[in-house]
Amino acid sequence: MRPFFCPFYGGTGIFYVDGVYGNFMPDVPKIQIESPKRYHTYCSGCEFKTVLKKMPFVQKGGVPRIMGWTKAKINATNTDKVEFYVDNELQFTDEEAPYEWKLHAPHGPHTLEILAYNEDNTSKEIMDFFVII
Repeated sequence: MRPFFCPFYGGTGIFYVDGVYGNFMPDVPKIQIESPKRYHTYCSGCEFKTVLKKMPFVQKGGVPRIMGWTKAKINATNTDKVEFYVDNELQFTDEEAPYEWKLHAPHGPHTLEILAYNEDNTSKEIMDFFVII
């Protein structure tokens, strides 16, 4: 199946749009953090919509709140392996889909970083989260 834009640029995969050159079908890994989600609270793996948006001593901005642990789940395509980092420290490497890891961190604000690799490229996704207890 040919992409819908083939007739417009001659089928080369590269075209010019308002000052930007690009390729609509790059071979980089495509990743998205599916869990934890913003504006959600997690209690020992169970997911709930966050009810109290403002709490004293809890990071603002809709960051996921975690009590205990939760599974970090990643939707990834064109990917050979995924690395999970918390606060810039490698925690786990997963080489098989579905890409997931049991996320457990000490109390306070943290950053979850996901690096996805294939033979030639790397992609990165970042999310802040807050561990209540």
